[in-house]
Amino acid sequence: MLLRLGVLVVSVVVGVSALPWIWYSLGYFGGFDWALFGFEVLALFGGIFGVLLGMGRFRAGWGIGVTAIAGSVLVGFVFGLYRGYIFPKRMDEFPDLATITNVTFAVRCGAVVLLGGMASLAVFARSSRAWGYVVWSAVVGVPMVVGAGLIYKGIGPGAWVQNLLGSSGPVAGVTLLSVGLIGIVMFSISAHLLIRAYECGRPGGVDGSDQKA
Repeated sequence: MLLRLGVLVVSVVVGVSALPWIWYSLGYFGGFDWALFGFEVLALFGGIFGVLLGMGRFRAGWGIGVTAIAGSVLVGFVFGLYRGYIFPKRMDEFPDLATITNVTFAVRCGAVVLLGGMASLAVFARSSRAWGYVVWSAVVGVPMVVGAGLIYKGIGPGAWVQNLLGSSGPVAGVTLLSVGLIGIVMFSISAHLLIRAYECGRPGGVDGSDQKA
């Protein structure tokens, strides 16, 4: 019930956030922006479908449905608002839209994360075994993300790795190869464990056992 309510609220916010941009796409930028219009309509329909899911209109494949909504919001945002407006820095041409652009950016990113999280929870809740895989996936994946962030920002040991990568000669190559291999291995292990968690939550689970009624 709580997950359905959460999906309903997030979907309403997503749908409402699309309305101003649909209006702007009709002529605010000097002509009809068909790409922005089309992808914002996609986000609007995703929000409407999410509201229906939140109201319990579709019970079969609920998790897949929520995942599909998250995907539509992400695709619409990346190829519409971000690729057509934010990325080419059209905000510089229309500074009056800076605030609503930043708000929409935050809303869409948050909606994708929340919808994806709620869809995952709905799947994991079907099997107690799934949570074990989720925990181990986080144990492997979180250090990988933290390490990548430290290297990117040059903080603590990340600064040392940055210096090695910026050095000349074979040291930089060996460092890049080592960091890359470690990252690939950790990502693969974390992703595999997460996939196993999803498999436990599907009807019948991995081996047809340990399913909650």
